[in-house]
This record gives sequence, structure tokens and C-alpha cells, in this order.
Amino acid sequence: MDSTDKMIKEETLRKKGWSEEEIKKAMKILGKKRQTFSTDKLMPHVYWISLLLTIVGNLFVSVMMLPFVLYASGISLFVIIGVIAITFGSLFNILLKDIETVDPKHHVIVGIFMPAFALVVVWVIFDLSNNFIKHSGSSIRMNHPIIISAIYSIGFAIPSIMQALAKKR
Repeated sequence: MDSTDKMIKEETLRKKGWSEEEIKKAMKILGKKRQTFSTDKLMPHVYWISLLLTIVGNLFVSVMMLPFVLYASGISLFVIIGVIAITFGSLFNILLKDIETVDPKHHVIVGIFMPAFALVVVWVIFDLSNNFIKHSGSSIRMNHPIIISAIYSIGFAIPSIMQALAKKR
């Protein structure tokens, strides 16, 4: 803080009837450097940590979806995948929205990167599971990882798209 602009001046305190002892004590307290917590320095770290958590979360969600993909079929499978994707996409969108100091171009980059990343991760996980099913001789029906990945990445992107459309109004 600049002592001439924002701090209380001694003359002002004298005019208000403060004693010299009170003024000295006040000036001593106000003169000390305050250790404040600056969120400006923390926000980039929070942003990158949230991205890392989202990447790890996408991996976790992909693995957790395996039982649904292996034992569900048809429309029910697509609804389950869509609901999981929209839910996780909403959580990610809330996280990004709360980090308001991040440059808007980062939101656009992440809005494109994260659904693409989700598409790749889900595809890899389910392609691996289909290879496992094929080589194990199991009677479990194999699914198309590209279709499941596309449904997941579209569902993941829906909350971000809805927020962007709402901002334009």
C-alpha cells in the first residue's frame, strides 16, 4: 500500500482528537507489512491442477464405466454413458467456471482439449477391454469403442457448450 494514498495520515487522526500515543500505536500497526494471501499467484496453479485432476478423473471414469459397457446393451448403454459423461462434464465445467481469473482463451482451448482427450481415453480403455474379451474367449459381447467414445466426449462437452451459449445471450 502506498502510505500517502491509502493509509491514514497522522494529521487526520490529530484532527479527530487522537492522542500522540494512540497515533503512534496506530501508525505502527498500519506501517507493518501485512502478509496477505494473493490469489493471483495461486490461480494458474489451481487451473493446471484442476486440469490434471480432470485428466485423472477421465481415466478413472473410463475404467469405472467398463462394467456398464460389458453388461448393458442398446439404448440403456448409451443413456448410462451419456449421463455419466454429462455429470462429469458438469463437474469439470463448474470447476473451470469458478476459476474466473483464467484467460478466456484457456477456456476455449480446454473446451476443445478435454472432450478430445476424453474421446481418446475412453476409446483406448474400451479397445483394450475388447481385446481382452476377444483373447479370453469370454461370451461377453464386444462394443464399438468409437461409438462409446463419441457418446462420452459429446456428453462431456454438452455442459461447456450450454454455458457458452448462455453467455452469448
